[in-house]
Amino acid sequence: MKLKFNQNSELFFPDFGLFKPKQVVDVKDEVVAKDMLATGYFDEVKEKKRKVKIKKSKKKGVDK
Repeated sequence: MKLKFNQNSELFFPDFGLFKPKQVVDVKDEVVAKDMLATGYFDEVKEKKRKVKIKKSKKKGVDK
């Protein structure tokens, strides 16, 4: 789960560590991630799916 620190200054958490403004952290353990979200200093980062565009080609030509 990816979490983003949502404060404008550095802050140290004894259980989690030092975080800088707008820092994104990848947390593997869900229990730790939920604890971090419960502090109110972190927001969950939603991953966006990329759209794949299919290019359609229109060939203009002369029949031979």
